[in-house]
Order: sequence, then C-alpha cells, then structure tokens
Amino acid sequence: MKKILIPTDFTVDSLVLLKNALSTCKGQKLDVVLAYGAHLDSAICDLLFYSKKNHIQKLTNKEFNEGKAILTNRYKDQINSLSIELFIGTTQSAFKSFAEGLNISQIYATNDYHDLQINKKTGFCLYKYFKKSEIEVLELDYKTSHLKVKHGVLSKLLTS
Repeated sequence: MKKILIPTDFTVDSLVLLKNALSTCKGQKLDVVLAYGAHLDSAICDLLFYSKKNHIQKLTNKEFNEGKAILTNRYKDQINSLSIELFIGTTQSAFKSFAEGLNISQIYATNDYHDLQINKKTGFCLYKYFKKSEIEVLELDYKTSHLKVKHGVLSKLLTS
C-alpha cells in the first residue's frame, strides 16, 4: 500500500491539495499523512509536558476537521488511513529519518510553496526538505480562488 505525505497549513483550503492527490491516485488504496513543520517552544515546562495531540489540537480548527471528515467519508474506499504528523526537526537528515520512519513513498505538494499560509510563529515550510529528499515529489495544481465557503466548510470539497 502506498503511503503519501501532503503538507498542510491546517486551513480548509489546504485540503484541496489532499483532494487533488486523491483524484490523481484514483483506484489506489492509500495511507495519507498530512504533515506540518512545527516549532517547539523552548521553555522547559512546555517541553516536559509536551503532547503532540495537544499541539495538533491547538493548530486545527472546526472547519479544518469538518473538511477532513468530508474527504475521509467521500474517499473512504481510497483512504486506508489519514493521520497528521508534526515534523519538528531542522536538518535534511532529520527529515529523511521522519519520512523513513513513516514509510513515505511519495510526496504531493503544490507547484508554488507560497500557496500554503504557514504561520511563521508556530511552523515552517517543508518544501526545502521536499526538494532535497530522495522521495518522489509530485507537484499538483492548487487553486482556491474559485472556491466558495458555505457554512464554514468549502463546498468544493463536496463537488467533483
């Protein structure tokens, strides 16, 4: 089974990249990893009581979780698993270990890394690691200008 990595900024718009990747891999069963480059707080107390689950909860919002649920239900025959992982390293070798540990076989990214709106206080862009990685990187179109938000969730996620 193929395991793919897709960068996210925890906005509903970023889920369009997931939808495009699933469309590209039609008929294939996939394990999907949504990845975010995260900064860790340097305070001792924060590090002692660090929880990945809590960190992810602080980054996500209701709309993102609803959009993720919509895609999971819509592509349930294609998605074997969908997880969120935080990359907290700062070197290429750390990224290599991260990707190998997750058994990533392909990376799906936007053709312009500026498309994702990474909050510089909480995270960083993973594209410099993707480009130097030995893992195949497939660049997809990421156009959200035509999308319309309806009741907090992109109606585009529901359409084909």
